[in-house]
Amino acid sequence: MLKTINKSEYSLFVGELVSFAPMQAFSSSGLSYDVSPLLPSGLSIDSVSGIIQGAPNKLSRNLRYTVTASDGISSAATTFTILVGKSSVSLVPMDIKSIAQSRIALQFRGR
Repeated sequence: MLKTINKSEYSLFVGELVSFAPMQAFSSSGLSYDVSPLLPSGLSIDSVSGIIQGAPNKLSRNLRYTVTASDGISSAATTFTILVGKSSVSLVPMDIKSIAQSRIALQFRGR
């Protein structure tokens, strides 16, 4: 018999590298994992460990997924949702000259 521990909601960001196991199954035999429907673009499931990993590369609405673990005799499944949103952090590229001028300005202000 398989026993599961899981989390039901995952909020991810485009470009964020993630690794998580929505299901932990305990069994004395080797397990295989599958997920349905297909995960958001950029994510994949390891069929041996059940770990979902990768970096989502597109926005995705909140969808429900099912991971099933099977040991050939019995199986267990869990459902969870994944939402892929935009990162709330914006990085603004700066050139070296701008950075150097900012440091100089900060040094003069501090004295």
